[in-house]
Amino acid sequence: MSTMADSKGRRTRRSFTDDYKTGAVRLVLDEGKTVAAAARDRIVAAQLGRAGSGGWDQGPDRPHDDGAPGADAPPERRARATHGARRPKKCRGLLCEGPPVKFAWIQTEKAHYPLTKLCRWLGVTRSGFYGWCQRPESSRACEDRRLKVLVRASFVASKQRYGSPRIHEDLVEQDEHVTRKRVIRFMQEDGLVARARKRFKCTTLSDHNQPVGANVLDRQFTAAAPNQRWVGDTTEFVIGTSGKLYLAVILDLFSRCERGLPGNSGCARHHL
Repeated sequence: MSTMADSKGRRTRRSFTDDYKTGAVRLVLDEGKTVAAAARDRIVAAQLGRAGSGGWDQGPDRPHDDGAPGADAPPERRARATHGARRPKKCRGLLCEGPPVKFAWIQTEKAHYPLTKLCRWLGVTRSGFYGWCQRPESSRACEDRRLKVLVRASFVASKQRYGSPRIHEDLVEQDEHVTRKRVIRFMQEDGLVARARKRFKCTTLSDHNQPVGANVLDRQFTAAAPNQRWVGDTTEFVIGTSGKLYLAVILDLFSRCERGLPGNSGCARHHL
């Protein structure tokens, strides 16, 4: 239940109609939308319905706004607010965006609503929309599209390890005049996120009170005859998300051939 202010500045609860609630629940259950997305769609549909009727009236899907700010304001004040002269500073809705944003939204919604009504609701003209559709791409947009290809190429060449600083350095080395903030915008628009480097994890436990074996080999990695000096090591393979396989190998330093290759899902050092 949302709240709003009345004419005296007090916060009052805002009620919703049964049709509004039923429509929101249907969006969540039938279309699989989140609660926030369903509420946003219902509010946008209600605003469009009110704008299409020539004013901000109460539609069947619109919550009651009996206590909306400015309801008891003088007529001249309401007239100024109608023309958008008293919009809140933090208002960032679709109706306050520039014409290109409105035209892009109309392009996506014209299959569901008449084009004439969409243009009237958003305060733009049909000729302006058709001109926007036929207008060639600006030089800035062409340059952005070209730089996006270079940003993605640098990102893929780094095996998805480079962030904006290194990608910016790559572009500068290619004599491309671009700022790092512009590179950040390209990466955010394309959803490019650098992989975090895995920190080195030491698996050798040196801090213990167990006896330590003598260094018999003493880094002498040659042998005069077979079966005189063997060396071995273990490694770990990650299988899937939870499985692990430990592999141990034993080499004869004379022939350099494997003398043993045991593997087990447990720790392989127990088999040596």
